[in-house]
Amino acid sequence: MKYLPESVLNKFNIFSICFSFLTTVFCDSIAQAKADRPFFRSVGTENGLSHAKVNCIMQDKRGFLWFGTEDGLSRYDGRFFTIFKSQPNDTTCISGNIITDLHEDKNGIIWIATADGGLTRYNYHLPASRQFKQYKYNARAATGLPENHISKIAEDAICGWQPATVL
Repeated sequence: MKYLPESVLNKFNIFSICFSFLTTVFCDSIAQAKADRPFFRSVGTENGLSHAKVNCIMQDKRGFLWFGTEDGLSRYDGRFFTIFKSQPNDTTCISGNIITDLHEDKNGIIWIATADGGLTRYNYHLPASRQFKQYKYNARAATGLPENHISKIAEDAICGWQPATVL
């Protein structure tokens, strides 16, 4: 049996190591390029969105996408929508159906501004019957909202947020 000279074996080993390294780098770069490519899928009313006109979008700290529409609030978990709508004489739901703005504060509380029902606080930490708290204009109250059309929620340094009634 004839053996290859040691110099040939060393060259073969170096070639094998280089080939393996380059193959690994090449495959890794292809995988990285695929991972860097953004993934986007459009969603609409055919997927469960509450209305085709979306006024605002927010992603919360838990990863949910929230869509404020002309007919309710839609929460999207990546597969399914959960719709939240105002119901007459029901204080355990959102205060209005025309959602104009969304804001998540530092505690994970979501504030929902509406054009037709004031402001709503959503706290997922609470039991379902207490997750929504409505804040509406009350002419007899000395303090509170100046009207039920809230167009924007802005953060400030004093109390954390301020509802805006005029843009």
